[in-house]
Amino acid sequence: MKYIKWLVPAVMLAVAAAHQRPPNATIQHWQTLEANIDVPPAVASILSRACKNCHSNETAWPWYGRMIERDVKRARAAMNFSTWASGPGRNARVAAATLAAACADIRSDRMPLAPYRLMHPESRLSRADKKVFCDWANGSSSELLSRGLRVEP
Repeated sequence: MKYIKWLVPAVMLAVAAAHQRPPNATIQHWQTLEANIDVPPAVASILSRACKNCHSNETAWPWYGRMIERDVKRARAAMNFSTWASGPGRNARVAAATLAAACADIRSDRMPLAPYRLMHPESRLSRADKKVFCDWANGSSSELLSRGLRVEP
């Protein structure tokens, strides 16, 4: 019985710690993808529902946020739309390659990740969604390379 009076608070504390939501970093608009590349509404919609929850500082953390924090950190390290200008957007070739890789990942169903699609049905992309995204990504890549765009903070 004496252990129960310590066990209950310990379990409650562990559950509370697991349910904490990690903070999102502040977003500076000039750094975002949208501030540096033209993003049509159809593409913005795809990014919002299928990409930005992991690949930006706009994550809507669920109650189990601490359990997926590492996955979101990895996603942001690979590509973060909130810090585009200081990441891939600093160099036209890197930016173009990043967009081309994103298209390849979406076409092959590597992105969004299968567990994410399972938990977030709205993130599932149709063939039409994939075409819209890839047409935009490929067009933007070509434009970046032809202009030699270099974004400086």
